[in-house]
Amino acid sequence: MNIKAEIAQKVYEKFRRNTLCTGDIITIEGNDAKVIGRLEVEKKGKLIAVNFYYQTVLWNSGLTEIYKKA
Repeated sequence: MNIKAEIAQKVYEKFRRNTLCTGDIITIEGNDAKVIGRLEVEKKGKLIAVNFYYQTVLWNSGLTEIYKKA
């Protein structure tokens, strides 16, 4: 949870530079971990939602977290 804000900010920065599309699998390097996940962009009128779903978190300590649908 302590990397959530940092990763969200980096995903948003990449999206603003127009380098991301819906369905992309991207890797974001944070201070404490490397996060691999899937991006979804939803547009409704003038509103845009950028959702990033974690798939794997590779912590610098060597711990690996894997998220999958049950």
